Amino acid sequence: MLSMVRACVFVPAAVLMSAGSHAIHAAQDDKVQSSAVAFATNPEVLIRYEAGRSAEARRAAEEAGFEILEDYEPGLYLRTRPGPGTRSVAARAVAASSAEAVLRIEPNYIVSIPEPIGPRRPNPAAAASPRSPAAAPSTSAATPDDPRLAELWGMENIRAAIAWETGHESPVVVGVIDTGVDYTHEDLRDNIWVNPNETPGDGVDDDMNGIADDVHGARFDGGVGTGDPMDDNAHGTHCAGTIGAVGDNAVGVAGVNWKVRIMALKFLRANGSGTTDDAIRCIDYAVAQKRNGVDLRVLSNSWGGGGRSTLLEEAIARAEAEEILFVAAAGNSSQDNDRTDNYPSNYPLESIIAVASINVREEMSWFSSFGFETVDLAAPGGTLESEDADDILSTVPGNAYDFFAGTSMATPHVAGAVALAWAHPDHSGKSAAEMKELILDNARSIPSLSGRCVTGATLDLTFLGDGGPPPPETPDDLAYFGREAEQAGAFGLNSSTGSAIYMLGGTVYQSNLTFLGEEVTPDGHLGWVYREDYPFAPFDFLFTKDPIGLAPYHRVYARPAEEIGVPFGWMLDASRGEVLGVTDAGIRSERRRQLEEIRARSAERDADRP
Repeated sequence: MLSMVRACVFVPAAVLMSAGSHAIHAAQDDKVQSSAVAFATNPEVLIRYEAGRSAEARRAAEEAGFEILEDYEPGLYLRTRPGPGTRSVAARAVAASSAEAVLRIEPNYIVSIPEPIGPRRPNPAAAASPRSPAAAPSTSAATPDDPRLAELWGMENIRAAIAWETGHESPVVVGVIDTGVDYTHEDLRDNIWVNPNETPGDGVDDDMNGIADDVHGARFDGGVGTGDPMDDNAHGTHCAGTIGAVGDNAVGVAGVNWKVRIMALKFLRANGSGTTDDAIRCIDYAVAQKRNGVDLRVLSNSWGGGGRSTLLEEAIARAEAEEILFVAAAGNSSQDNDRTDNYPSNYPLESIIAVASINVREEMSWFSSFGFETVDLAAPGGTLESEDADDILSTVPGNAYDFFAGTSMATPHVAGAVALAWAHPDHSGKSAAEMKELILDNARSIPSLSGRCVTGATLDLTFLGDGGPPPPETPDDLAYFGREAEQAGAFGLNSSTGSAIYMLGGTVYQSNLTFLGEEVTPDGHLGWVYREDYPFAPFDFLFTKDPIGLAPYHRVYARPAEEIGVPFGWMLDASRGEVLGVTDAGIRSERRRQLEEIRARSAERDADRP
């Protein structure tokens, strides 16, 4: 099990795909997973049946008034549509569900690129607020010669140049499930996966997988697979460029991986929409290639929507069983995903890494969804404010480049990072679970994410560099209290550590601190910014920009939680002790303890979910 993961219930793929699938539905009185509204959006219906009982399910579906379009055996479900008659789709679904062989009925949900965020909105504070120091120009020896490298603030933010000093190529395959990829693009074509078992252009299904000429991946539309995943939207090509635009080729931009293999898996149409059935087929195509020896390790998913689909969840579980990580966008609804589910990022599977977005100032992007239990970490996704340069530059079809913003852009940063980490000699033998843990444990804590995702942190590739992160040059890089001031209590806090349990040499120092003469109890966790985000804390905290402008440092003021009406100004009194530093180990240890509690609560919640 992972030591730092979103709270979830791990359901092995073998359980999901067996007759034991009844366990998933045991708490549900109704096998029909939807509402009349969802069925009206797309009249196609997917009917999950028990293994070995396809004929019984077909008979039940036809008797209920459905036409069978296809029996999709890898997923053990029928794709159907309502036949003639006035009976509603929902009523037909209820009738079909009475058959013992039928385990689940759900709509073929419409999913899409996250909804348009709208016109750029001005942010007056943006001009006055400096970029994160992480966005400063790189002086690394591993600087590629791509002419637009300086515009890739996201690469600088994730410390890609540090990782590039020890390696910038990955032999693994990354599947991009999206609108397709322009596999002829000048800055992508050398990094596009080539099917070793297919002969281009002969019109023959050489590898006998049901799709002819699937040289660079596949396209699925209406349940039909073809071999041309060319992008007709731009979204997928943009994501692919962040993962693996060719680096150091004196052209365009550079991806997280200068050399990698990108498998194009298209199911979203030119308008950016598709169905869960076609998304499932993309996943299963990748799984089949993995089983045939293709070293596919990660799937990048910058799309979402629809309701909870058991069939899509099962497909992701099949990928999980093949040691494939599923990186998914948290969404652009600016919502709390702990309260309102976002799929596929919210499925309770350990192979999923859910990604939020930060802007160039290391603040959570205003559009980004979040979730203390359901979103893992953040990565650069842009601002969608007044300047293109503050968004994410990448490849788009036609040998062009453009700036996009969204959690869609954050997601491929993480997918690319996973591929690069798996290429590192210290990590190439890690399992998918270990790789996820590695990425999350090495994310960089920043105050704006505290309490808003599992790690409270953003993607950071420093751990892939030679020798790890450099030691701090001055005490400014530490969280500390001044012994001199009797009521000082103000302390510098670096964004690389975030708010945390203060430790030195393994000793917890809460008991050495006082607050207006009252001792802070040893179990008084000083962990999160606001009490409502961290209900265990006996104090409330307020982060304010450092008045002398040393962003991203902050000052933190604390007061008893019950003294909400008292003006700020009281500070922690450190006259009884001095804490010289914060250890990342201490931060992670306390988070693990908290997450075990959250995991137990979430297990109960997921068991009760319809």
